[in-house]
Amino acid sequence: FDPADFAVFAIEDFAGRMAALKSRLTPKLAALGQALLPELREIVPGPLHVHVARHLRRRTNAPDETWVAFGRETRGYKAYAHLAVTVDGDGVATRLIVKADSVDKPRFGAGMRLHREDLLALLRSAPDLEWYQESEGHDHAAHAVNISGDLFDHLVMELEQFAAAAPTLSFGIARDDAALCDREALITRVVGHAEILGPFYACALGEPIRLPALAAR
Repeated sequence: FDPADFAVFAIEDFAGRMAALKSRLTPKLAALGQALLPELREIVPGPLHVHVARHLRRRTNAPDETWVAFGRETRGYKAYAHLAVTVDGDGVATRLIVKADSVDKPRFGAGMRLHREDLLALLRSAPDLEWYQESEGHDHAAHAVNISGDLFDHLVMELEQFAAAAPTLSFGIARDDAALCDREALITRVVGHAEILGPFYACALGEPIRLPALAAR
């Protein structure tokens, strides 16, 4: 990615931004998705398929970000826990997303409880990871290393009790980071992020977790 890619999100005209997204970012995200797919399949359990955002339903309000997502179903991903690499005006992010209406949310909460200590250790090993959680008037944004046992338990409780609760775990890469201009460096960075997110993804699928070596206890 280069500065002109991030400048797409400064285009105010709807048609102009959508055209620029399609011409500049969609092909890059499609290629990145295919390059990452075999690497991610080694990290997370179950099948994995690439989905590049098309924004086909938008008629007004051009998107503030776009992405390539990785999920277990061929026909869609939003109803399930999924990984994504997103691009916006500030840079790139690697994310695990569990939407409020995801069919995986109950399993995700149960897995978090089951693997509480291992996941807390994993969070504390990842200073660049942020946890965002929308809820019913109690939205959270916390650096993973600052998530105490009590806050962890509270986040899980919200997932179990509030229909609106929706967690996103995110690693950001700033637009001026040199890795974004180097394909292999970017892939290496994203794969490293995915290794941290992988155990959380496994929780959402009800699968055993596999901790990366740096967080193994």
